[in-house]
Amino acid sequence: MIIPSIRQKDERFRNGWGFCLILMVSIISMWILPSASQAAEKTRKLQINNYINKLQAIPIPDSPGRVIGFYERLGDVKYENGETAKQILRCTFDMVRGIGPFQGYSQLTFENGATVLVKIEGVMTKPEEGKLPIGHGTGKYVEGTGRLKGIQGNIAFTVKMLKPYDGESKGDAVVDVTQTYTLPEK
Repeated sequence: MIIPSIRQKDERFRNGWGFCLILMVSIISMWILPSASQAAEKTRKLQINNYINKLQAIPIPDSPGRVIGFYERLGDVKYENGETAKQILRCTFDMVRGIGPFQGYSQLTFENGATVLVKIEGVMTKPEEGKLPIGHGTGKYVEGTGRLKGIQGNIAFTVKMLKPYDGESKGDAVVDVTQTYTLPEK
């Protein structure tokens, strides 16, 4: 049996401790230090006034008032700081008398040509008898172009219907949005 000397034990301890120390520093660096490729997270508020441009609804047999379909809404976007954009929203839905879930994509196009695409989902509900539906939902950035290339983050929104959709009235709505996002550093 070979018994290691005190010096050999000391070297094995230092080598093992050194590896452990390097591992701990690496793990802490990944969690604590901010990513060098992303700027600080920003939060902005905006409001969208939109209306239904296209609507295709298919009634479900033996389920009064239930329809599935898709719609396209067009809108004007205004940020708190005065910046503006145009919106195209395309969604599918499964609703009973205007109440139920929807999902789709919202694209904002800015004056300088930059765009963002957000995948959204939400639900329309009816607050009180005789009132128009209201809604809420969330979304996640899919992509951006121009100055918004590489955008990452999420949105939360509420919807308030101003007018019903009846052919002549285009179902005007106001959407209040809070976005939280990061952009790659330049």
